[in-house]
Amino acid sequence: MPGLAASLLLWEQEVNVWHRLVLAVTSLVFFTALNRLVVYPLTATWHLPPQHNARKGGCASGERHGSPRDDRLSLVNTLVSLAHSTICSLAMLFWGVVPDIMQTLAAGSAVEMLEGKISAAGLLTPLSLGYFLYDLMDMSRYRLPADMLVHHVFAIAFTALVLLLRLADVFWLLVLTCEFNSVFLHLRTILKLSGVPRDGALFAASLAGLFITFAWTRLYIHGRGLWYTLQLLRTATSPMHQLVAAGGIVGGGIVWLLNLILLRSLVRSVWRGRRCASSADAEGVSTGGDTVDVKPNIRVDEPRAHQRFGHHR
Repeated sequence: MPGLAASLLLWEQEVNVWHRLVLAVTSLVFFTALNRLVVYPLTATWHLPPQHNARKGGCASGERHGSPRDDRLSLVNTLVSLAHSTICSLAMLFWGVVPDIMQTLAAGSAVEMLEGKISAAGLLTPLSLGYFLYDLMDMSRYRLPADMLVHHVFAIAFTALVLLLRLADVFWLLVLTCEFNSVFLHLRTILKLSGVPRDGALFAASLAGLFITFAWTRLYIHGRGLWYTLQLLRTATSPMHQLVAAGGIVGGGIVWLLNLILLRSLVRSVWRGRRCASSADAEGVSTGGDTVDVKPNIRVDEPRAHQRFGHHR
């Protein structure tokens, strides 16, 4: 949509930081209202089968993991997260963000990489900042694990810097491409909480989409972005550009490492679910297709603790 993209880019050049902050606050209110006024009441009648802890060897035991209230709150939070990921993914597809990113990076100019503007950034930056703030507050209703607290603070700080300084739109949107994968991560969690059989077509389709988008975004696009950041550090002449590039290398390297950790977690979870499916059926234990590790004070959706390390998440 070249005409719409050009119009959006022109609008973004006209708005100032205060306008962006107002959009971020609006996003915070929107996702909070979506949680409390829409998703929570709509899920009141959903039947969620009990989730179970993992015994030695990784298979499900008869011990329940969490309470029905925890499961429902986790479901509501994940449904709202799915809404954010879907909005971001559709917007990036609609405005052709990924081709724009790759074209800008391929140009090889430090100025273009750090100061170039992409049409969707002016909307997706405040939208995501508001969402990250909402998610931090919503998850704080539980006993938020330290790693998730650090992750959210990092995501909020990075997004706020991009919004306030209006720098590194290209790299920020490159990291945000992980939302394509997060759609399937959230969907997988929802299916598990809802007790959808792992051997069903819906679960199989979500799993295929999960690994395809993972390879495309978290491995290929993020890896390519890290390579271009290394090139940027070599060619940048401005001290500010060099500083941003150095920070990008550290942050990008951490993100890519966390992506590999997430991949390992997903592969182990899928393998364990397949291995334990028959024994779980024999013992009458419903795990929604996968088992859950015993992690006190952490909600049932195992990959949820890692899924937004690419923002971020």
